[in-house]
Amino acid sequence: IAITMRSWPRHDKHRLRSTSGRVAQHRIICDHWCMIAKSALCAAALLLATAFGRAQAAPGPRATTLSLSVSGSAAHAPDAMTATLEGTATDSDPAKAQANLNAMMAKALASARKTGSVTATTGSYSVQQITEHQNGGKQTAWRATQALNLRLAAAPDSSQAKAFLAMIGTLQTQGVLLQNLAGALSPEAAQKTETAAIRNAVHRLHIRAGALAAALGDRVGPIRRVSLDVATPVRPVFRMMAVAAPAPVAAPGDVTERASLQATIDLLPSSPAPKRH
Repeated sequence: IAITMRSWPRHDKHRLRSTSGRVAQHRIICDHWCMIAKSALCAAALLLATAFGRAQAAPGPRATTLSLSVSGSAAHAPDAMTATLEGTATDSDPAKAQANLNAMMAKALASARKTGSVTATTGSYSVQQITEHQNGGKQTAWRATQALNLRLAAAPDSSQAKAFLAMIGTLQTQGVLLQNLAGALSPEAAQKTETAAIRNAVHRLHIRAGALAAALGDRVGPIRRVSLDVATPVRPVFRMMAVAAPAPVAAPGDVTERASLQATIDLLPSSPAPKRH
């Protein structure tokens, strides 16, 4: 409030003094209410801070962390066969040993590839010096070996399997000896069986988590982490029977796929915790 001073009549001077008094009183009243308003704001801020602190300190619903490991499996009849054979040649001269082995394996490969539905590949090749004891003395020689891997894209009870086993018998008469014979799965059957094993593992995971949650009086919450491990298929090794012919006799069995799951799951209270007011 601004007041300009000038000459006043006597009665106007009295009015000025009266106006100045009211202005001063108005300022006092304003200052008083400002102090009250500031105090109220401070009190409100303190109450809000206290309430927020209590809300932060109030415990939420209890969560129990559960770690589980389960495995699932699925079996499928083999629709393929695999065989591993090994050719060996020995000579005092390492070069001759290798030459003899190379000729043997070339003949074996040609014979295997003539058989229908058979894939033939060579495996590891090694040459090593050996010591033989003969007539009370020692004789040094060189031994060369190489693996021959065969795969038949047909079931063990098929006509192709009979020809496959007969071919293996022929190779054994030529010095390429059978090391392993097993059932196998085609890529399509392997994928189908693996998927079934994973589903079986997931099913068992849900059952086990539910049983543990019920025993603890909780319910199954969200799954935090899952890891999957698919093991190497368990392939049946065919039973080798002693027969007059060199061809092996196979008794097939199912190929089993296995899947393992490791999971971390939250277990929550069976009923929500009451809200605090």
